[in-house]
Amino acid sequence: MLNFLIPVKNHIDIKNWDIIKKNIQSTLISINNQSDNNWHCYIVCNTGCDLPALPDENKFTILSVDLNKMNVQKSAGLHSYYDAIREDKGQRLYTAFKKCNNDDFFMVVDYDDFIHKDISLYVNKHQNENGWYIDKGYFYSGGNVLIKTKKFDTKCGTSNILKVSLVYEFNNGEKELSISLIKELLGSHRFLKKYMVDKKKEFKSIPFYAALYNIGIPGSTSGTSGVMSNFFSLNVLIRRPDRFVRNLFNIRWFSSKKKKFFGLVN
Repeated sequence: MLNFLIPVKNHIDIKNWDIIKKNIQSTLISINNQSDNNWHCYIVCNTGCDLPALPDENKFTILSVDLNKMNVQKSAGLHSYYDAIREDKGQRLYTAFKKCNNDDFFMVVDYDDFIHKDISLYVNKHQNENGWYIDKGYFYSGGNVLIKTKKFDTKCGTSNILKVSLVYEFNNGEKELSISLIKELLGSHRFLKKYMVDKKKEFKSIPFYAALYNIGIPGSTSGTSGVMSNFFSLNVLIRRPDRFVRNLFNIRWFSSKKKKFFGLVN
């Protein structure tokens, strides 16, 4: 079975919750579009959070926590700032992770990204693998244009699928995870490849464009600017004309057929 784990920030800290709620709803619809039915989704949020209606109450479970991110500002240093974010996200995900069976797989999905309908099908057909990273994906800012990338896993948190038992193996077989593992394996997507290399575990790429990274939309988890600013600004043209041209070649039309792959509805 594949478990999708969605960490939701403390709603108290978010100014315009209605926007976030709408983003979450779109992500849940995307997940519910899976072509293989052997999956479950856990949504972790603070008690009292106003979530959208669940697409299927048998497939989605809400887990309530009472966690508050440490009030660390960027002025305290980027290391401390991002460490606090990883700890908060990791603790939320750990709540859901403990619900997964040892031989399950899990995938962290940020609450405004979209995933391909065949992810669960692929995972459930390859139960003997350790897991996968998603290097092929798309950047998206709404509308009908995508930017394809083959470095998706270096940019987006919705990019790793791992067998649950491996996390405990990385923890020397202990069931209670250390805070460092919670931060690095659950609270971040950037450390997993190193763990797999160090432990000599095979870690493959999923062989299709499997996820869509929402950037530049209101309330996005990434907090980044949109497709135009990131890939086609005057600054990019002047400083990196080679990158600008490469970005042009990576433009793809987001057709109705492709939108169905990611569970988007018009």
